[in-house]
Amino acid sequence: MNEEYEPIETLVIKQEYDDNSVIHRAETVTCEAAYAMAMIERWGLVMGATDGEDSAGRQQLKLMTVDELVTRAFDVSIAAFTMARERGLMVSTPLPLREVDTDCEDKEEVA
Repeated sequence: MNEEYEPIETLVIKQEYDDNSVIHRAETVTCEAAYAMAMIERWGLVMGATDGEDSAGRQQLKLMTVDELVTRAFDVSIAAFTMARERGLMVSTPLPLREVDTDCEDKEEVA
């Protein structure tokens, strides 16, 4: 596969109190997208759609196309999170105590 992928920007934050670093991606998926991708990962090779009946009257299934599978996974995910919010099942997470300084002098490019 010779597809070109856009590089993912990351930010490495060195902790002042120990030698460990924390890596933060500059771009990440939402909860809805992560849930949809989990469904695609789990059911991607077996997700079927109705495809009529065979000569004995039994229902036939065909594998969903990639577009059908992805569309269905995201539709289900968005509907699930929308309902969770409507029913008050989502809670807010507190923000970090300090902001990340993106203009720090120790910042370095990682190839």
